Amino acid sequence: MTNGRDTLSKSESVTIAAIESGVPLLVVARSVIAAFHAIIRKKHDAELDAWI
Repeated sequence: MTNGRDTLSKSESVTIAAIESGVPLLVVARSVIAAFHAIIRKKHDAELDAWI
């Protein structure tokens, strides 16, 4: 969930796509996690309050 897609092997990408097609909420969760990671990496404290 936290690894970038560009670091996955082809078989891992296919597996993730199959899982996500069966559990669409995982796509939403990945998006939320990515947004949180971006805020933390960039140290944007003001955005963190809005995100929470």
